[in-house]
Amino acid sequence: MTTKPLFLHERLLAYQYTREFYRTARAITRQLPRGLADLGDQLTRAARTSCLALAEGANARSIRIKRVHFERAAASNGESAACLDQVTDDEAAPTALVARARSLLERATRLTLGLMR
Repeated sequence: MTTKPLFLHERLLAYQYTREFYRTARAITRQLPRGLADLGDQLTRAARTSCLALAEGANARSIRIKRVHFERAAASNGESAACLDQVTDDEAAPTALVARARSLLERATRLTLGLMR
């Protein structure tokens, strides 16, 4: 018998894409050269914050609280995008991996913005 997930965030496409982005961001972070650890930490923190904020917002009962968390997730996605720009500028990770991360991040952001409507 298939049961629905207990936690509402597990049903959200925005969360699924954000989670996949987080995994891709971690892959980028592992490939960064010495001297860019701070950029990797920032990228990881922003991606993690987005995942956690989406989960907290999805499972909140108040619409006001949901919106606060979804806005936080969207803001963290913007921070992640800026981190990816710096990774690109520093030529610090394979272009294909960064392009995959950006594509996932864009999808996650569009879906997150839809949750805020």
